Amino acid sequence: MEQIVLIGEREVRLKATASILLRYKSLTGKDLLKEFIKMEKIKDELTEDNLISIYEKIDLEFIYNLFYVLAKTADPTLPPMLEFMDSFEYIPFEEVFKKVIELAINSMGMSGKKNVIPQVKA
Repeated sequence: MEQIVLIGEREVRLKATASILLRYKSLTGKDLLKEFIKMEKIKDELTEDNLISIYEKIDLEFIYNLFYVLAKTADPTLPPMLEFMDSFEYIPFEEVFKKVIELAINSMGMSGKKNVIPQVKA
């Protein structure tokens, strides 16, 4: 599965395959499923009243690592992560967050699992 995310005026192709768990572990040294479990726990605490405090708990490193893994899968010629990230002036967190989570979930056969992406409870 592939998607394109627009960062500034630059299109970045993201690709998720069945090897996502192995690629994530290989590139980051961390277990992707454990990272998702942390996100699921945060999602359960999210309400409009505590939105800022919940965003403080979101591990941006996890999102950026996942972003890089998906980009590197799409384009194996990308430079190392820090060089790649330095090539952007900024990264729109909300758009990247939604796309990388969706791609990862679908590639792990978890597409039927609802509400893995944090949503504000009314």
